[in-house]
Amino acid sequence: MSHFHFSLLLLILQLFSCYSMRKVSGIDSSTDRKALLSFKSLVSDPHNALSGWNISSSHCTWFGVNCTSNATKVQSLNLANLGLFGIIPPQLSNLTSLKTLDLSKNSFFGQIPSEIAHLTSLQHIILAANFINGTIPISLSHCLKLEHIVFDNNKLTGHLPSELGQLSRLKFLDVSMNNLTGAIPSTFGNLSTLTNLSIARTQMSGEIPNELGRLHNLVVLQLSENEFSGEIPFSIFNMSSLEFLSLTQNRLVGKLPANLGHSLPNIRELHLARNGLEGPIPTSLSNASHIEFLDLTSNNFTGHIPLLGNLKHLVKLFLGGNSLSSTTELNFQLFDSLTNCTLLSEILLYSNQLAGKLPSSVANLSASLQEICFYNNFLTGSFPQGLEKYQNLVSLSIEKNSFKDKIPNSIGKLQKLERLMVNDNQFSGEIPDIFSNLTRLYQLYMGNNQLSGRIPMSLATCQQLKKLGLAHSGLNGSIPKQIFELPNLNFLQLANNSLIGSLPDRFGDLRQLEVMDISGNQLSGNIPNISQRFSSLLSLNIARNKITGSIPKSLENLAALYSLDVSSNNLSGQIPKELENLHALQVLNLSFNSLEGEVPKNGVFANISWDSLQGNHRLCAFDHVAAERLKVTTCVSKRKSNSPLVLKVTIPILLKFIQ
Repeated sequence: MSHFHFSLLLLILQLFSCYSMRKVSGIDSSTDRKALLSFKSLVSDPHNALSGWNISSSHCTWFGVNCTSNATKVQSLNLANLGLFGIIPPQLSNLTSLKTLDLSKNSFFGQIPSEIAHLTSLQHIILAANFINGTIPISLSHCLKLEHIVFDNNKLTGHLPSELGQLSRLKFLDVSMNNLTGAIPSTFGNLSTLTNLSIARTQMSGEIPNELGRLHNLVVLQLSENEFSGEIPFSIFNMSSLEFLSLTQNRLVGKLPANLGHSLPNIRELHLARNGLEGPIPTSLSNASHIEFLDLTSNNFTGHIPLLGNLKHLVKLFLGGNSLSSTTELNFQLFDSLTNCTLLSEILLYSNQLAGKLPSSVANLSASLQEICFYNNFLTGSFPQGLEKYQNLVSLSIEKNSFKDKIPNSIGKLQKLERLMVNDNQFSGEIPDIFSNLTRLYQLYMGNNQLSGRIPMSLATCQQLKKLGLAHSGLNGSIPKQIFELPNLNFLQLANNSLIGSLPDRFGDLRQLEVMDISGNQLSGNIPNISQRFSSLLSLNIARNKITGSIPKSLENLAALYSLDVSSNNLSGQIPKELENLHALQVLNLSFNSLEGEVPKNGVFANISWDSLQGNHRLCAFDHVAAERLKVTTCVSKRKSNSPLVLKVTIPILLKFIQ
C-alpha cells in the first residue's frame, strides 16, 4: 500500500470516529435532557424554580444543573430548598454521569428508587429534610464511588443495609431522625475512610458493634437518642481520631475506662448523658486538653468530681443528675481549679450529693459564665458574694440546698439575668430590693426560705416577669398592686405568708395568668369581678384567707379554669349557678364558708363530693339522693298562699245566697 493510500485510510477512520463520538454524545445529551424534563413533569414546583427548564435552551444552562467540561453530560443536580413536591422520579437513573444529587430541604415523599444503583459515578447523594419513606435500597451499595450519604430528617423505615459496608470510599453517612430499626451492621467496621457516622434519633437498638473501633479516621460518631444497650465497647474509647462522640439517651451501662482522657486525645465534645453509666468519672479526663463540652448528666456516676483545671478550652460542664459527692475541702479544690477554665460559660452540677460550703473562688470563675446551676444538693453556708463579675449571667439556679444568711445583693447588678431560683434554702432577712436593673428577669423563685419583710416594690420594673414564686417565705404587708399589672405574668405563687389587705381591682386583668395561688394568708375584702380578658386562668387558689362577700357570677368568664379553691374564708350568699357553665372545671373546693341555698346540679357539681362543701351549714339540695350524698339538708319548697283566690271565689257565692 502506498503512502498516499495509507494516509487516506487514516483520514477516513478519523472522520468516522469523530462522527461516531458526536452521534453517541448527541444520544447521551438527549437522554440527560429527557431525564430532566421527565423529572420536571413529575414534580410540583410551586415557586417556579424550574421554569427555565425548556427545550429552547441547553439543559446544561438550566438552574441547578452542572455539566461535564464538554457541556453534554449532567454531572451535578442541586435542587435544595426549593419547595419541590412529589416522588423522586426513577428517570434520574438515566443521568449516568451524575456525581452529585442534592434534593434536600424539599417535600419529596415516597421511596428512594432502586434504580439509583445505575448511577455508578455517584459520589454524593443528599436527600435530607424531606418526607421520604420506605427502606434504604440495598442497591445503593452498587454505587461504589459514593462518599456522602445524607438521608437525615425523613421517614425512612427498616434496617440499615449491611451491604453499605462495601462502600470503601464512603466518608460521610447521616441517617439521623428517621424511623429506622434494628442494629448497626458490624460490616460498618469496614468503612475505613469514614469520618462522620450519624445515626441519632431513630428507633435502632442492640449493642454498639465492637467493629466500629476499627474506623481510625472517624471524627464524628453521633448515636444519641436511640435504644442502644449494653456496655460501650472499649474500642470506641480508643479511637484517637474522634473529636465528637455522642451516645446520649440510650440504655448503655457500665463504667468508663480509667485512661479515657489519654485514649481520646483529640476529643472536643463528649456527650454520654441520660444512660445508666456508673462508677467514678475518670481523673484522666483532665488530660483531654481539647475538650470544650463535657456532658455526663443523668447517669449513676459516683465519687468526686475530678479537677479539670487543665481543660483550658472547656466551655460547658454538665455533670448534673448523678450521685457525685463532695466536702468543703473538695469544693475548694474543684472551684479553685475551675478558675483556670477561662472560657467556661455553663456549669451544671444539679441533683448530686454535693455537700459542704462553697469557696469564694465561685465568684472568680470565667467572666463568660451564662449559667450556674447547683440546685438539689446539700450545700451549706453563705452563698459567695462578688457575683457582679458575671455580667453575662443569664441563669442562677441554687434552689433546694441549705444555703443560709442573706441573699447576695450583688445579684442586682446582673443586668442580663433572666432566671433566678434560690427557693427551698435557709436564706433569712428581707428580700433585697435589687430588681430595678433586672429588666430581663422572667423567672423568679424565692419561696420556702426564712425571709421576712415586704414584697419589694422594685419587682414592678420586671416587665418581662412570667413566673413569680414567693410562697412559704414569712412575708408580710400587702401585695403591691403593680404585681397585678405585670403584662406577661402567667404564674403567681404567694401562698402561706402573712400578707394582708384586699385584692386590687386589676386582679381580673392579668391576661396571661394561668396559675394563681395566694392561699394561706390574711387577705380580706371581696373577690373582684373577673373580666373576660382573664380567660387563660387554669388554677385559682385563694383558700385560708379572710375573704368576705359573695362568690362573683363573673367567675364564669374563666372558661379555661380547671381548679378553683376558695375554702376556709368568710364567703356568704348562694353558689352562683353560672359556675355550672365552666366546662373545664374539674376541681372545686367551697368548704368552710357561710354559703347558703341550693347546690347547683350540673357541670362540676354533678360529681362534686361532700368534703368540697362541708362547713357550709345552710346549703341544701332538692333531690333527696343528692342531699344525702353531699351531706346537706333537703331544700324546703316555699309555696305561695292561695287565700286571695279562695276569697275571690267564695264572696260572690255568699252574696248570691244573701240576695
